[in-house]
Amino acid sequence: IAFGNSDEMELEGNANAGYGENGDVYHTTLLTGLANKNHKFQIAGSVERGNDLEFDSGHIRPSEHKRDTVGGSYAFQNDNQFASLQAEHHDTGKTGTPALPMDIIYARGETYAGKFKNKFTDGGELSVKLSYQDVDHRMANNKLRTAPSPMKQRYAKTDVNASGLGLAYDISGWTVGLDADQSDHNADIYDPVNAMFYVKNYNGIERDRYGIFGEKKFTVNKWNLETGIRYTRVEMDADSVGTSMSMMQNMMGANARILQNNFNNSDREQNENLFDIVLNSSYPLSSQLDLISGLARKERAPSYQERYLWIPLESTAGLADGNNYIGNIELDPETAYQAELGIDWHTPKAAFSPRMFYHHINDYIQGTPSTNTAANMLSAMMGNPNPLQFDNVDAKLYGIDANWLVALNTQWQLDGTVSYVRGKRRDTSDNLYRIAPLTARTMLSYIKTEWSVGVEAVTISAQNDVSSENNETESSGYAFFNLLGNYQATRELTLSAGVNNVFDREYQDHLGGYNRIKDNPDIAPGERLPGLGRSAYVSVNLNWLLIVPLPMPFGEGVAASF
Repeated sequence: IAFGNSDEMELEGNANAGYGENGDVYHTTLLTGLANKNHKFQIAGSVERGNDLEFDSGHIRPSEHKRDTVGGSYAFQNDNQFASLQAEHHDTGKTGTPALPMDIIYARGETYAGKFKNKFTDGGELSVKLSYQDVDHRMANNKLRTAPSPMKQRYAKTDVNASGLGLAYDISGWTVGLDADQSDHNADIYDPVNAMFYVKNYNGIERDRYGIFGEKKFTVNKWNLETGIRYTRVEMDADSVGTSMSMMQNMMGANARILQNNFNNSDREQNENLFDIVLNSSYPLSSQLDLISGLARKERAPSYQERYLWIPLESTAGLADGNNYIGNIELDPETAYQAELGIDWHTPKAAFSPRMFYHHINDYIQGTPSTNTAANMLSAMMGNPNPLQFDNVDAKLYGIDANWLVALNTQWQLDGTVSYVRGKRRDTSDNLYRIAPLTARTMLSYIKTEWSVGVEAVTISAQNDVSSENNETESSGYAFFNLLGNYQATRELTLSAGVNNVFDREYQDHLGGYNRIKDNPDIAPGERLPGLGRSAYVSVNLNWLLIVPLPMPFGEGVAASF
């Protein structure tokens, strides 16, 4: 909610509730608080529930979900200062993830954030941001899906602690500052039947990032320019790992010992020094046409999964492509040289904003076929004979993104987006892995003062430019249509309804996950998961604003309005 305009306290809020028939999905959210021109108290909460989702040929099992959040905040402002404190608790309950080897049993934790701003008499402004996060996460393969044989049942426990700090000073178009964040990660895998089994998947992972930056916005003749430079240092380390499999006196145990010992004997402390430079510009060619351009050099350090996944598993932060992966401690950071060129054309009745881009990337990080003999043999024994290893490759990405709009008359409007990207490796003749196909969205809308309706066409082309080295599967093109409408019943009350995928088109997203459920008769194991089938939905949204009589120091008020 916003600050008020006087000393009087205002009770402001928003409530939203919705239902979708596909999966019996429903959600409710509530945001309310008290505010005047200096103080703001706010609470918020949400509840989401849903059963297994459906597509034309059956059900996506398990895809039920359960999520709750609750939070509160306080903020203060005067002419020169602003300060706020915020806390939120989130609790994800049993949630099916059929593209992963396990389902979510819970993921719960807290996030805290604080902000402070101070304006100085010279026109400068200091900003400070603080954050902290604490999350515990548990997954299992024997709760929401049919349990495998006792010796293959598993559960995983993960915890994350993270904190961050940001400082920035703005004056005369300049922004200079520093930021830092620190995170600790642990993940263990157990057998609920055999207490002797364990895998220390990630142990004592530390990833610390420290940055300093400067930005400047200025105008030269008619050129509007924005330039910036950033230096970032990333420090990573991991404790030693282990698994009960390494004690087995067979080939599986021998390969597990090799991987375990190689990781524990390696230099796991890795530091990266990253430099980013950017220059963006716009130039008015006419009152209706602007030329847009940008140049940048950006670097990215490996994630902790890419670097420290020591045993072939699917612990990849949600890639969900059905492959086992193994990390690479010696990964180099990615370095991307980026160029963008486009226009913004705008008239009272039409607009068109295309952007062409080209990225020349050294040391691009993606999975490539593993050459680690021990990892390959162990992965094959676990049922996945072709694991991938995170590796550096040279790559290029190019394409175009465009937004457009045409007002056909005072009520009818046509708008849409188009996105195309092509990804190739520069060190081989192969294509990059998991690149989205050509995508277009087109919306025809009829808009009145109090209500609107629209029909949206979503068109996705086939993706035939796939990675042959990674045995990536091609995907077919498809299109589906959505209907939607809104009715502004009063200033405070809005009703919305619609139908997604009106004709119940069955399709598979090229970047979607692969089914891991062996006993779902509607989807074969290893097949791409289908997109959501036809789903009608309805929602209601209510806003309110009341002036509340309160004693000082918060202000006086005697009137009320709704």
